[in-house]
Amino acid sequence: MDIIFNPPLLVVLISLLFYFYLKKASKNPILVQGNFIASYQFPPSLKIKLQQVYPHLAEEQVELAIEGLRTYFQVCNMARNDTEQIAMPSVVVDAAWHQFILHTKDYAQFCDQAFSRFLHHSPAEGLISQTEAQDAMRHTFKQACRMYGISRKRPEKLPPLFTLDARLNIPQGFIYTLDCLTQNDGSYCLSHIKCTANIKK
Repeated sequence: MDIIFNPPLLVVLISLLFYFYLKKASKNPILVQGNFIASYQFPPSLKIKLQQVYPHLAEEQVELAIEGLRTYFQVCNMARNDTEQIAMPSVVVDAAWHQFILHTKDYAQFCDQAFSRFLHHSPAEGLISQTEAQDAMRHTFKQACRMYGISRKRPEKLPPLFTLDARLNIPQGFIYTLDCLTQNDGSYCLSHIKCTANIKK
């Protein structure tokens, strides 16, 4: 029996498959809420407040920091079903988060739509142990690498969230490097917790 190639039928089948994929995706909260985070407009005053904290930053650099906050929220969204604690790998992004929280109504509404819960800011000092803190940073690194298609165990570059403090020359920022062997200054190496990066303050 000969198979007859029917282009119109093929188009219909592909369209149906795409329709059902979109319908299924629309019911996936991680995808839906990830799209919300990606398109969310932060309060305009957030840029002003962050530039007051770091007056050496140009406007486009402040925008990079705020986009870093968006990335951090995406990491939190991706990790929430894995019962993973997420650490904050950037001083400037943490400062942006602090400023956003001060917009209490906006922040509460954002959390409700982005996470279906209030995302509390828990300082690293509040973690039970050093092991817990290490696990949280490892989970953050894993999800950030996943976002950008970077191999976590053999990364050729760092996720942008892990480069911001160095890129923006943030005082007392977190500085990371992929090469653990060249550091001899007391830097903390993430390869010790199964990530191939260093961190120093």
